Amino acid sequence: KLSENIFEKGVDMCSNAVYTANSKGSEKMAEKTITIRIDEKLHRDIKIHIAKEQLALKDYIVGLIQKDLYGNSQK
Repeated sequence: KLSENIFEKGVDMCSNAVYTANSKGSEKMAEKTITIRIDEKLHRDIKIHIAKEQLALKDYIVGLIQKDLYGNSQK
């Protein structure tokens, strides 16, 4: 199963919502935050890769997710 496989690889994830208040004071969801735990080697490899490519971590990860979900036609 996917979830078992993810935990075996040392990945743990949770999601939080970020809310903002509009001018009338009511809350509106602006974006979501995903937090993951990864093993030390993978973290180091990601940091090296994004430094070489001059990418922000968020841009790199969001790009990977969009490519996986939508292919080359990112929505």
